[in-house]
Amino acid sequence: FPVTIVSAETGESITVDLTLEEIAEQEVLAQVIQAEFDAYVPQQVPMWAVRTVLQVNDLIDQAQILINSSDNIALKNIWEYGNFAERHSPAINSLAGSLGLSDEQVDQMFRDAGKLII
Repeated sequence: FPVTIVSAETGESITVDLTLEEIAEQEVLAQVIQAEFDAYVPQQVPMWAVRTVLQVNDLIDQAQILINSSDNIALKNIWEYGNFAERHSPAINSLAGSLGLSDEQVDQMFRDAGKLII
């Protein structure tokens, strides 16, 4: 079967003949790559995206109350003025714990935040 492959970098294309077995292998490889991509957790996301995901999940008010009541000045400044949130930072882990979020829920929120585009 003729299959056309297009370079993402140059836009050039070539056509190759593949057997059904080779096509099936490529489809399996594509599924594996997609699964890896879906499982990827960004280690850093913009703070605006963190706030957006918290809003979508109806957690923004709780987060704001927890941060306001904290004695941690750095946490308050990061929340107010920070540019990025780190997935495994003590502040994120503490906030997640106070919100009752599991590691998987936080990972998913970072995935969601990482997919946001403005």
